[in-house]
Amino acid sequence: MEGLESFYTSGQQLWLFFLSCLFGIPIGMVFDIFRAVRSVFPHGKAAVLIEDLLFFAAYGVFIMSFTAAFARSEFRFYFPLGNLLGFTVYFCTLG
Repeated sequence: MEGLESFYTSGQQLWLFFLSCLFGIPIGMVFDIFRAVRSVFPHGKAAVLIEDLLFFAAYGVFIMSFTAAFARSEFRFYFPLGNLLGFTVYFCTLG
């Protein structure tokens, strides 16, 4: 009887890191939407706080969905690191 594996091979971990880097791009696009709204409609600190909270809530839903869909609901620390790397590359090139 085969049980569930509780580990990932190096290749699987590399693939998950690559996917998390790729999924940093749509996160950057969502950030750009919030940034565009701020530049078109200037507003105070309270509105910026609400927008930041909405962005981080959306990111929380995203990372939870990514983990459930691609990683057997097993969160790994390198998922947000890959997202940050993909976000940074997007932000410095296309953003």
